[in-house]
Amino acid sequence: MPKRQPFGTPDDSKRQPTAKSSPGPNKDKTRDLASYDNTMAGSFVLEPTFWDRISVRETIESIAMAIVLAFAFKTMQAEAYIIPTGSMAPTLMGQHIEVACPECEYYFQVGATFEGPSSRISETDRPKGRVIKVRCPLTFEIRDLARGNGAPLPLDKEGKKIDPRPNDESFAGDRIVVSKLDYLWGDPKRWDVIVFKYPGSAKDNYIKRLLGLPGETLTINNGDVYVQPTVSLDRNRSRTSTIARKPAQKLAQIAIPVQDSYHFSAAMRQAGLPPAWIPDTLPAADGNGPAWQHHRVASSEWKVKAEGTEPATYQINTTQSEPGKYDWLRFRHIVPRQAHWQAVRSNQPLPDNFLNSPGNLVTDYYCYNDAMLIRDNNRNWDAFRYGTNWVGDLMADAEVTVGPQGKLALDAVEGGVHFLCEIDVASGEATLSSSISVDGVQVQFVDLAQAAGAGQTSLKFPTPLRGAGSYKIRYANCDDRIYLWINDQEVAIPGDGCYLRTGKLRPYFHPQDYGDARPLGIGFQGGELSIQRLKVFRDFFYLTKDDFSNSMTSLRYRTGRALESLPALFQYYDDPIAWSRTEYQELYDVFDHDAPLNWDSAAFQLLEDQFFPMGDNSPQSEDARKWNARNYVERRFLIGRALMVYWPHTWNSPPFWPNFNRMRLIH
Repeated sequence: MPKRQPFGTPDDSKRQPTAKSSPGPNKDKTRDLASYDNTMAGSFVLEPTFWDRISVRETIESIAMAIVLAFAFKTMQAEAYIIPTGSMAPTLMGQHIEVACPECEYYFQVGATFEGPSSRISETDRPKGRVIKVRCPLTFEIRDLARGNGAPLPLDKEGKKIDPRPNDESFAGDRIVVSKLDYLWGDPKRWDVIVFKYPGSAKDNYIKRLLGLPGETLTINNGDVYVQPTVSLDRNRSRTSTIARKPAQKLAQIAIPVQDSYHFSAAMRQAGLPPAWIPDTLPAADGNGPAWQHHRVASSEWKVKAEGTEPATYQINTTQSEPGKYDWLRFRHIVPRQAHWQAVRSNQPLPDNFLNSPGNLVTDYYCYNDAMLIRDNNRNWDAFRYGTNWVGDLMADAEVTVGPQGKLALDAVEGGVHFLCEIDVASGEATLSSSISVDGVQVQFVDLAQAAGAGQTSLKFPTPLRGAGSYKIRYANCDDRIYLWINDQEVAIPGDGCYLRTGKLRPYFHPQDYGDARPLGIGFQGGELSIQRLKVFRDFFYLTKDDFSNSMTSLRYRTGRALESLPALFQYYDDPIAWSRTEYQELYDVFDHDAPLNWDSAAFQLLEDQFFPMGDNSPQSEDARKWNARNYVERRFLIGRALMVYWPHTWNSPPFWPNFNRMRLIH
């Protein structure tokens, strides 16, 4: 049985060293920003590391590394920079706090830009912007940080104040290497992380992800980016033919973690909460139920072991081989309220409606943005455990061991459509199809490389999952495309797995088909299978310019009317029964695949040598969507492509110990 991995990072890094001493505060004056465009607030993201004098120690380190880089990269024309803000999180971190959740041992980062020199608040008011609490993105429990300098200190079990911990102090942002040579010999590519001069103040360096290319018109809908040539702009073109799809290896690297079976709450488990992946035990449906009932057995044979602090494991040995029917495990996303955590910590029972919930929607929640400050200490933070938009583009990761025969099934649900991939273990042959439980929706798989031709209802293709053995499987539905990886290698699907969907796109739930309440599944029949680890990721969700208008949530403003309150919205995320109510369904009409995209008022048009960048942390990125002067970057302002995080911050204790787990290539 696999051991619980201590303080694992999203890329399975190991526990970080404990900390003891903190860097000194920055005493330099803040920048003179009087001449800046007011849309730039908090958005400038790059300064050369040599000039970013966060502390004496940081300066000495930066000078030393700059000398090394000057020799090592002289012929490559590379330059080093540091990231002060979180507009590209979680891909790149600005000033931030490193957190190891004591409950689930998951390792994550929370933004602390207010504490650094990039903050737009004065040094006098800056202490009010200190982070005092954080929330784990997997357990959703709030943790007090043991910090000094005016921050309230948490109490231990005996009610005594905990001494400040050096590594609870914030750290400088990622130091990165930028290749200046890339764009001298070739053009930037979509999804590159680029560095450029801000058009409104060319002395400032920015870093964003490149989304729009010269000669394109770009618009955003339901978190996705759509592009088509400006010269032949067709306002009636389908979403399928205009959506900007991510390359498979890029998506595999940048997807945002949602759940990991190695990182869980033993306290919640002891209180009765099952693991996130549970057998599908829905009662057998009659003939009038949704189409999905034909793909599952009436009762489950999965054996689930989840005890103490050991990760959950799953085994099945079944002779059931009725065509198309599988014994399913399904992912149930549960987001606890603080009342649930208070009950657990006080040994009180958890409510049945929480333990037996069908599931919550996966949203665009960013734990990096969930920093709780001194000035907001009295705010009710329970509502902020959700993002502001439903994310239907999800990815499942599974480490499995399979016998010599049987059929493995993978399922991803979005808006009541099940995208089903069935793999024959003996031959490795796979079949991709869809099962539609909602009325008025159709799905066809299309080959966009062909100028014309009818779509197909199913696709067949070979995979390397062939015969008994251990495999790492990754399955995703993102950007109207199905992706499959076996042992980290992309599987070639005809037409790249692209599909055309027509009809409504709303969260779906039915008593006989939990749909988007349990949006990912792994099924099996006719053999033996064991699962050692399961993980869930989500895609980026890009907001439009209008999504920021005086609102905590873009969903409230899409139809020109607001919900009565934010609690009403979050209750909607909590309660699948509410998904069928008219007042909520109307909010999603703008996302219907039959509805025209807004290529007029909401689109951005690019001419020759103009590029459109956006930040990965869409809610907190001041990028081309919001610039007043011009919504593009000219080619002459491009500096280069971000290559790697070359020297992550050092720990405060032991001093000068680099955080090597953050050293990586930038995708």
